[in-house]
Amino acid sequence: MSNAKDYRAKAAEYAILIANAEAGSDVRRLQDSERSFLALAQNEEWLADNFSKIVHVPGAESENDSTLDDEDQTLRYLGASVILSWDTIPAKLQNEILENAGSMADELRSPALRARISRALHSCNLTSGIQKRRPS
Repeated sequence: MSNAKDYRAKAAEYAILIANAEAGSDVRRLQDSERSFLALAQNEEWLADNFSKIVHVPGAESENDSTLDDEDQTLRYLGASVILSWDTIPAKLQNEILENAGSMADELRSPALRARISRALHSCNLTSGIQKRRPS
């Protein structure tokens, strides 16, 4: 079921079952199901009516682009692994990793990205071995 019409049809089926039910507990159970399907129908209608007003996640509508999602997830796992191992990485390599990560942003955002990375590492108490870079 994927639209309000389907949910309303299912609710109508439950209305027929309610009319033919004999036991009170069956009636209550069937009424609960009918109400649930009617609520789902209303939700679907609301979503259809307000779709343009909803905040959408970039790329979420592209179901066929799973390669990008897989690569993104792989990079997230790799980044998390680096963060978890940060204290065991030599200071020279830490500085190189930070430099490379900062240089991936365009020139205007690079200092902001470097600062964000530094704050993230500081917030995890992982920056004990980082040597401060001199401004170039």
